[in-house]
Amino acid sequence: MVTSDAMHTQREHADYLVTDRFAHYIVIVKGNQKKLRQQLKSLPWRQIPLQAPARAATDGARSAGSRSLP
Repeated sequence: MVTSDAMHTQREHADYLVTDRFAHYIVIVKGNQKKLRQQLKSLPWRQIPLQAPARAATDGARSAGSRSLP
């Protein structure tokens, strides 16, 4: 999972993450991305159901690869 600021909200960056790195991503879309922002605003966000958190996140269990920082 990759997160980035608005500077990286570019098609080439998303293509690289998906095609070359098989990653999921979250980006920030600001007003200077007018077409993309308009497309996102037109999506039916209220119709998308919220999902319950994963069981591991709610019962205090950690994934096998995680560890606590000192």
